[in-house]
Amino acid sequence: MTPEVTLVCCIEAGRLETQTLLMIRSLRYFGGKYAHIPAIAVVGRAGAPLKAETQEELVSLGVQVIKASGDNPSPWLGYANKVAAVSVAERRANTDTIVWADSDILFAAEPMAFDLRGADFAARSEWLPPAIRRGSSANIAYWQKVCDLFGLKFESVPWVDREDGRPEQRMYFNSGLFAWRKGSGFAQAYASAFSRLLGSRIAQSNGAFHFADQVILTPVVLRLNLPWRHLSQTEHCMFFQGFISGQDATPPMQGASVIHYSKSLDEPFRTSALERLKRELPALHAWFEAQAEVHLPSRPARLGPSILRLWRGLRWRLYGARVRPCFDVG
Repeated sequence: MTPEVTLVCCIEAGRLETQTLLMIRSLRYFGGKYAHIPAIAVVGRAGAPLKAETQEELVSLGVQVIKASGDNPSPWLGYANKVAAVSVAERRANTDTIVWADSDILFAAEPMAFDLRGADFAARSEWLPPAIRRGSSANIAYWQKVCDLFGLKFESVPWVDREDGRPEQRMYFNSGLFAWRKGSGFAQAYASAFSRLLGSRIAQSNGAFHFADQVILTPVVLRLNLPWRHLSQTEHCMFFQGFISGQDATPPMQGASVIHYSKSLDEPFRTSALERLKRELPALHAWFEAQAEVHLPSRPARLGPSILRLWRGLRWRLYGARVRPCFDVG
């Protein structure tokens, strides 16, 4: 029987179009008991239409495409597409569990991250900024402001052991892959928290604000008091560019079922990333090499009328010029 799980993702013309197809293809091929679960691809903002061949393949892959620009609170910010997708999935999915997956993910085996195991939320904590690592004061001021905004005590944010050799860190989930229980209140709280954080203009010390879709997962889970499960390295392996080799390299990926590659398959990282995949995940490497579209576009092409692109860029710059950076003391 097909598990009671629905996958939701976003798609739009350009790079995301290619990545989303690759992600769904890999799920259908390597997904095991989850290979044929329902899938929804949300078009979260206006722009150029998907290519005809993309639309045909989505049908053949059993993916329902839903246009939902009306659910997008901030279409100038690409990450806001995720808010629209979560809202759509909560309304349209007919399963107990819903899983969000970034399009820059490849499934390498049956994804056990899809199993909530009695929890209402599951994700893996992120170790990149603005993570707070034990023994460091970096990013504390930012998270204190975030906690104040949502009526939380900073000290209530739990410590999480990522079990990858790095120090413990305060809960800060990566939003590339997360699962939630439909009807838990998560989707509504997620949309509200996104708008609230953006409206506050709180930013990291370097002015970065665009990870709002990721930062809000912590206050949403804690405020709703959702039982949560922390995903293991094999359940969500973050294989980011710049961390392919060296002291901080991604740990060995043998046995990993989800590879979140970000831009590691772009140049100049591509060759070394593929070498690691060939050594550590030979089946995924062979599958990837056999795909017709293995070279990802370097930029989001065909976004639509130039006035739309200009408006989004201007809106981003205007927002960025008025953020309120949070500086750590000491």
